[in-house]
Amino acid sequence: MALKQFLMIGVVAAVLVACVGNRNSETSPDVPAGMTSSISSAMSLSAVSSSSVPEGFVNLSTVVKGTMTDERDGKTYKTVKIGTQTWMAENLNFKTERRWCYDGDESLCNEYGGLYTWEEAKKSCPAGWHLPSKEEFESLFKTVGGDSIAGEKLKFTEDWLFGSGSDAYMFSALAAGMRSVDGSYVDGGYSTLFWSSSEYSDGDAYYVYLSFKYDSARLRHGLIYYGFSVRCVKDESSFGSTPKSNSSETSEPNNSSLVGKNSCDVNSDENCFKDERDGQAYKTVKIGSQTWMAENLNYETEKSPEIEKNLAIENSSCYKDFEENCEKYGRLYSWPAAKTACPSGWHLPTKAEFETLITVVGDTSTAGLKLKSTTGWSSRNGADALGFSALPAGYGEPRERYHGEGDYANFWSSTENIDVYVYAYALFLYSDGDNAHLGYTTALSRFSVRCVKDE
Repeated sequence: MALKQFLMIGVVAAVLVACVGNRNSETSPDVPAGMTSSISSAMSLSAVSSSSVPEGFVNLSTVVKGTMTDERDGKTYKTVKIGTQTWMAENLNFKTERRWCYDGDESLCNEYGGLYTWEEAKKSCPAGWHLPSKEEFESLFKTVGGDSIAGEKLKFTEDWLFGSGSDAYMFSALAAGMRSVDGSYVDGGYSTLFWSSSEYSDGDAYYVYLSFKYDSARLRHGLIYYGFSVRCVKDESSFGSTPKSNSSETSEPNNSSLVGKNSCDVNSDENCFKDERDGQAYKTVKIGSQTWMAENLNYETEKSPEIEKNLAIENSSCYKDFEENCEKYGRLYSWPAAKTACPSGWHLPTKAEFETLITVVGDTSTAGLKLKSTTGWSSRNGADALGFSALPAGYGEPRERYHGEGDYANFWSSTENIDVYVYAYALFLYSDGDNAHLGYTTALSRFSVRCVKDE
């Protein structure tokens, strides 16, 4: 397979140089950074006696193969019934806003399926199917003989650089690797990770980990911003109720009903908000306890005669006064205009609310990387790990001067610096850095606006 052939070149080179079987843990980590494991090494795995038959085990002769078609895009997937559960026997490859292909190569999505954040995975399975819970995965492990040998039973017979499985139950787990929070792709050919729908704690969820090193299958937990594979299970389950299907799981957005400059549809997407003042629609994203607009505001505010008379600036404008830049980046607002620009039920975030956002994504040294969009930046694109999708819209100064498209994203807060007259705090992101900075500047500048939902 394509990914295996690509990675095998590096493996052969490493063997020739090192003459040793151990792989570099930096390029192919056993456990992704920031994640926890119930085991520390292969030595901690306990063998299962051949005379021991785990509770729930089913005979191979009862396995039933089939197919299903995802009506949203017409893709057909192999399926397999193992015990009482019917699983997709291939990784999901439904294209969404938060689905990535390994190394950014679309052809690898066709072979290995997509890599999804946890929030995206929860709503990506087609109607009649759902993201399996932690308990449903545990049931699968018991069905195939117990978690200490489940990896060997579930892994495909090919594709793995080392340690392929027997694929005894035709689950056919491929070594799809993962997407890290920083946007890099690791472990292709060595491991696969499947999201479960079960949350461990705020910002942390359970996933299944299969590795070339082990015959086991383990449930671990880690940050919800990683990109992992998805295996959907059919709704008829022995575990009672299943997650309710989101409307976006059953149909593609109807492009004819899209409003304003954006691609979301309030009629089918719960993460879409319509501004009733001008009919424009905005994608939204929940990060921690906060719900943010995932796009810059593009509402044209009314001009203030007082501001125009005394400060000689407009309330809001498009970058370089080109309307197409408003469509691309949203409008740029003076601070007085920004304070009242958000629609009803939303508000301009305070400095403290931006600090909360930064804390949720990590810290100031890496928040920029995680908040920046994956395209459009002149020096270094972001990972957009949370769906905030900050665009390098640049900024405006009084008297029609504009700077920094491709280099800067500056967002007003509602917090005034009381020590300096007519200065206010803003969040600053940079093309050449991964950091996020909260500082203050003149209220006459024109910055982007991201509204946050009222609690």
